[in-house]
Amino acid sequence: MKDKTSSRPALWVCAGLTALFAALCLLSVVTGSARPETLPAAVETVRRIDLNTATAEELCALPGIGEALSERILERREELGGFSSTEDVLSVRGIGETTWANIAPYVTLGGTDS
Repeated sequence: MKDKTSSRPALWVCAGLTALFAALCLLSVVTGSARPETLPAAVETVRRIDLNTATAEELCALPGIGEALSERILERREELGGFSSTEDVLSVRGIGETTWANIAPYVTLGGTDS
């Protein structure tokens, strides 16, 4: 017959890990790191990039925009004499609906959301 004391250390380890997990969860709730409502305040502090004055380096900071695409944005801006709306950037080769959706929250024209 199997000795019942041989499985007790495994139970203690399991109980200890469970207690540790519960303590970490409680700590995250108490410190506020588990609260999703803190996200919008952080998002509002993101600096928007003006499409009509941005440099190539600033445009490269946008999600999904690399050096080649930033140069095409600058070329198109020059051709148009400036963008009249933020959506005009969709006329740049390489910027489609997906890229637009990724950069739209971060771009502006002269401080407006045009």
